Amino acid sequence: MKNEDELINHIFGYKADSADGFVIGLGNTGCMIADELLKISDNDYTRKYIKVIELDSSKDFKEYEDERLLRKLIGKEILYDKDAYLSDFRENKHHTANPRYGEDAIKKEKELILALIDRYKPRVLLIISAFGGSVGTGATTELVKYIKARDIMTIGLIVLPFKFERERRAIAERALDDIKSYFDNILTVDLNRFINLDEEATLNMTMKHIDRSIARIAESILTLYSRQV
Repeated sequence: MKNEDELINHIFGYKADSADGFVIGLGNTGCMIADELLKISDNDYTRKYIKVIELDSSKDFKEYEDERLLRKLIGKEILYDKDAYLSDFRENKHHTANPRYGEDAIKKEKELILALIDRYKPRVLLIISAFGGSVGTGATTELVKYIKARDIMTIGLIVLPFKFERERRAIAERALDDIKSYFDNILTVDLNRFINLDEEATLNMTMKHIDRSIARIAESILTLYSRQV
C-alpha cells in the first residue's frame, strides 16, 4: 500500500510539472462521462494536457491508474453503511438518495485530491457530476468548497434528472442552489431535453448517447477555458 506521497508521485507518472486541465468525475454518471471523454479525446491537446480523476463508491467500481487517469473508490469506511444513511434520511419508502453519504465519503479522500491539484496546478478544473443521488450530489457540494480556496478556475458540468424523478429532481435543485457561488461557471444538462431523442433506441443506447454528447461538451469546455486562462 502506497502512502500519500508515494501515490502522488506515482499517479500520472508526474514527468510534467503542470497540467492545463483537471477533470473530476463524481458518482456513477460523472465517472461514465469522464470515461467517454477519454475515449473520444481525438486531439493531441486533450490527450497530452488533460488529466482525469474518477471517484465513486459503488462496490463494483474498479480502482485504476495510469498516466491519464486515476480511478479511486471513495467512502470505503462507510460503504457498507449506505443503507443506514438511506434509512436515516428516509421520510417515506420512496427515498433513494442521501447526499450526506457522498459528503462523508469524499471527506476521507479530500487531502489526496487537493494534494494532486496543488502539485499539478491546473489552469482549469472541470467537475462532472449528476445531481439527485447520493455520491454525485454530496461529493460535489463538499469537494468544491475546499477547491474554492485554491483560486483555480472551476467549472461545473452538472446533469439534472428527469422531472418525473420528483424526489431526485428536488434534491438536485436544492444542491444546485447551494453550490452556485463556489463555481466560476456552471453548466447544467437537463435530461428532459433528451426525451424522445430516438423512439427506436433502448434506454441503454440513449444513455450512452447522452454520456457521449456530454463528454463532447466537456472536451469543448476544457479546450476553451484552459487555453484562455
